[in-house]
Amino acid sequence: MIYTAAKILVLIEEAGFDDRAVRDLLATADLCKADLLKADATFSFSQVMTIFRTVIENTLDKGLAFRAGRRFRLTHLGILGFALMSQPDLRSALRFTTKYRPLSSPMIGLDVISDETSCRLVFTPFAGFSANDPIYPRVLDFNFGLFMALIEDGLGRGDVFSCLHLSGHADAITSSTLQDHGFCVVPDSGEDSIELAASTLDAPLRQNSLVGAAVARKLCDEAMVVSPNLPQFANEVRACLIANVEKPVTAAYVARIMGLSERSFRRQLSAEGLGFRDLKQDVQVALARQYLEQTQMTVKDIALATGFSNAANFRRSFRRFQGVSPSEFKRQPR
Repeated sequence: MIYTAAKILVLIEEAGFDDRAVRDLLATADLCKADLLKADATFSFSQVMTIFRTVIENTLDKGLAFRAGRRFRLTHLGILGFALMSQPDLRSALRFTTKYRPLSSPMIGLDVISDETSCRLVFTPFAGFSANDPIYPRVLDFNFGLFMALIEDGLGRGDVFSCLHLSGHADAITSSTLQDHGFCVVPDSGEDSIELAASTLDAPLRQNSLVGAAVARKLCDEAMVVSPNLPQFANEVRACLIANVEKPVTAAYVARIMGLSERSFRRQLSAEGLGFRDLKQDVQVALARQYLEQTQMTVKDIALATGFSNAANFRRSFRRFQGVSPSEFKRQPR
């Protein structure tokens, strides 16, 4: 996953650091302030988390992460934000979020679960980022604030949240922070989630646009590396793989997301002359090429961001597809 400056900037702005403190903070991730102001600047997960961890560990303000998340607006998400605000209603926007979420450079996993009475946005740890990490509760705080702010921004109202559920991964600081901001909190519920009434899903977004949504979808497809050389079903699988690239995704998992049995899923892929394993590795390597070309991410960072179990497996797969190692690929002239 590659990150823009948005998550770093909102955290620094909310912390209110002076120039010297900002300079020292960014130095912990080998960055400087000028890096944050470049239009094409991108950062790795480890750089973002280094800054996040340093800020949180050096402040007594326990509500900082939540308030920083609340600063977010849809425009912070670039083309994805434009696509989301163009959707007809919240239901469509959440579906779009699930499909194209890698474009928002998430710090945490998200599942959208809905039934006849409610909808829940459930947060889970990414592979490689443990819920037992001391910083994880503050990442939860940040994402509670971020998603609530984005939904409010899209709908133009703030009365849409039924309650917030907390699991053992959250802590007393998370609970008190949410309650201090006037939200209903359900502790020890077994999950970390934001709950909305099901009727809210059909609420129109205030800036919805059919033309804007169509244009944005095309741009998001291009940004998600959808291949024009693949048949339609394979591209749908590819989009699903990209949306879940950091998870240990199996054919059964993707089939379930697409509403198919695993047998039917594999049969449709086979009819297009493709196998799941090769398609998955093709997606991982395609994203890895982007990271090698466009960022300063390390091989270890890229292996984690593209769902490989370790750097050694990533190197082997990359060489099999590209004919050279990741390091050799990065040195090649463009």
